[in-house]
This record gives sequence, C-alpha cells and structure tokens, in this order.
Amino acid sequence: MRETIDFNVNIIGSSSKKLWTGVFTVKTSLSYREIFREDEVRRSLLGADPGNANPYVDRIARYAAQLSVGIVKGPAWYDQSVYCTEGLPGKDLNVLTEVVEEMAKALKAETDSVSSTAEAAQAELKEAAKPA
Repeated sequence: MRETIDFNVNIIGSSSKKLWTGVFTVKTSLSYREIFREDEVRRSLLGADPGNANPYVDRIARYAAQLSVGIVKGPAWYDQSVYCTEGLPGKDLNVLTEVVEEMAKALKAETDSVSSTAEAAQAELKEAAKPA
C-alpha cells in the first residue's frame, strides 16, 4: 500500500458560500505515536472533561483531530491558515465534514485496491500450485 494518497475537494461553504477546492495528500496509515497525537488533539479541543462533551462538539473535535494528524499537505487555503493547525473551518462545518468524508472514501478505495490485488495474486498462486 502506498504511504500517502491524494484526493480532491470541491465544496461550497454552507455559511460563507465560498468555494473551497484543491488537492489533499493524506497518510494511508498512522503510527502508534500519531494515533496518540490524534487523541491528544481531540481531548485538547474538548477541554478538561472530554468524556462529557456534547456529542456534536465531540464529532467536530474528532474530525479536526483526524485532519490535523492525517493530512500531509493540503490546498493553499488549508496549509496557510488555521485549517492546517487546528483543522477547523470556521463557520463552514460542512467543509470539515466533507473533507473528512472524502478522506475516508479515498482511504477505502486504496484499501479495496490493495485487497483486490492481493486476492488476484493469491488466486494466481493457487492456480500455479495445482498439480499438472
């Protein structure tokens, strides 16, 4: 599996009505340290008692944490703004949500591709191993 993959977004902000477009590069897997960092970011956004956070706020914090750790490079508007450091798109919550959804789709497509390739290789090996 590749270490990073790219995906595109083309999103109109629900509040700003601004067009957010560009290419993101994301990691296909995280190290243990990165998994801990993602959780640390989530908890820091939620404050002293993250276990009692409002479910809506918890979802925002989870998405922001995923982006802050998973994204290697984003479009200029992301890399040069608070989006990159906090993963939060101001009032346009749909931008945050849609970037996370597109990231998940891209990661699933990569995983499915690797699985398909592995299954095909396994079938070839089984066929080649059959007695003549």
